[in-house]
Amino acid sequence: MKTTLLTNFILLNGHKDMTPETGWNLLLEGRKIARLSKNKIKADRIIDLKGQYLLPGLIDLHVHLPGSGPIKNNTDSRKLVKAIKKIFPLRQIGLAICRKSLREELFGGTTTVRCVGGISNFDTELRNSINKRWILGPRVLAANEAITAPGGHMEGTVSIGLSSKEEIIKHIDNLKKYSVDLVKLMITGGVLDAKKVGEPGDLKMSYEQIKAAVDYAHENNLPVSAHVEGEEGLHLAIQAGVDYIEHGSSVNKDDLKLIKEKKLSLVATLSPALPLAKGPYELFNVKEVAKINSNALLERMITFAKQCMENDIPVGFGTDSGCPSVKHYNTYLEAYYASKYLGLSNKEALYALTLNNAKVVKIDNITGSIDVGKSADMIVVKDNPLDNLLALKEISHIFIRGKFIKKVKLKKNKEIEEFIEKYLLD
Repeated sequence: MKTTLLTNFILLNGHKDMTPETGWNLLLEGRKIARLSKNKIKADRIIDLKGQYLLPGLIDLHVHLPGSGPIKNNTDSRKLVKAIKKIFPLRQIGLAICRKSLREELFGGTTTVRCVGGISNFDTELRNSINKRWILGPRVLAANEAITAPGGHMEGTVSIGLSSKEEIIKHIDNLKKYSVDLVKLMITGGVLDAKKVGEPGDLKMSYEQIKAAVDYAHENNLPVSAHVEGEEGLHLAIQAGVDYIEHGSSVNKDDLKLIKEKKLSLVATLSPALPLAKGPYELFNVKEVAKINSNALLERMITFAKQCMENDIPVGFGTDSGCPSVKHYNTYLEAYYASKYLGLSNKEALYALTLNNAKVVKIDNITGSIDVGKSADMIVVKDNPLDNLLALKEISHIFIRGKFIKKVKLKKNKEIEEFIEKYLLD
C-alpha cells in the first residue's frame, strides 16, 4: 500500500483541549492515518503543507441535498419532485443536483454530512457511490425520504405524508432496503411553509404516528431524528423516545429533565434562521411572514441550545443547507454563529463542528479528529481558526478518506457572500 507523508504543518487535532502544535509528521496509508510522530518517517510521497494549519474536516449534521441557496422563481416543488421520481432523464438531473451539493459541502471543508430528508433514495445512492469511490464527495449518513403526516412539513418534496401505523412500517421497511443510517420524522411545521405569523412549529404528527415510527425504527436498530420547532411537538418527541431533536423550541423544566434522563441529543441549526431574521428577506424569495417567524424561532432555538449545554445534554450542529438562506459550502458559519450567539470560545466552536459532532452521531471512532487509526478526513487553512473562525472560509487543501485534493474548486454566490459580510459578520 502506497504511503503519503505530510510535513511542515501546524496541527489542530480536533480534541476539546486542542492547541496549535508544530514539529509533527503525519503518515497516511490508504484511507487512514497510520502514524503521527516528531521523528523522520519514510514514505512514497511527501506533501509539504508550507506551515499551514492541519485540522479535522468539518461535520455538518443537518443537510438537505436537493436545494442550495435562494430559489429565483416560484417553482411548484412538489410537482417538480413528482416528475423527477417518474421521468428517468429528470431523475438523472435531480441526482446531479444532489451530487453538486455534496461537492459544495466537501469543497467548503465539510468531510462528513448527515442527510436528514431527501428525494427518493438519492441520498443512499450517492453515499454508496462515494463509498466505492465512483464519485467524489464527503462521508454521508443518509435518511432518504423523511416521514411526516399528510399535509406535514415538506410533504411531497423531501418527506412523505403517512397516516397509519401500517403505512409507516411499510415505509421504514422500504428505507431498510437501501440501508439508511437513520430515520427522519417531520413532527412539526417549519418557517418556510408557515402561512401566518406564529404558525411555525405547529404540530403535524400525532403521538401515535410518532411512536409507531420510533418503535419500529428502534426494533431495526435505526436511530430516529425529529424535526421539531414547537413546544407541543417537542414534548411528544421526547415522550415517544426519539434519539435526536433537530432545531429545537421552547422547553419546560420537566421535558428538559426527561431529555437528559433519556439521553437524547439536540442538533442545533442557527444557519437558516439568522439570514432571514437579521437581513432583508427578499433576497431569498420568501414572504415577510418567514422573517417574522424566523426571529421568534431563532430566539427559542438559541435559548434551548443554551439550556441543553448548561444541563450537559449533547448538542451537535448542522446548517440545514438546502434552505433558501443557506449555501452548502458555508458550514464554517455554523461554528461562527455558535461562538457569536451561544457564547462558545473559538476552540469550543471548532471542537463542536468536528469531534463533538462525530460523538453526537457516534462515529467518533471513525472520524472527527486527527488520531492514528482514524479516517484521513482533514482540511488545511492558512490562518489559525482559534484566533478567527472565519479562517475556515478559505480552504487550501482537503483530504477525504486519504485522497488529497490539492486545488479547491468552488464557485461561490457573490450576492449571498456580500449579504453575509454585511448583515451576519461582525
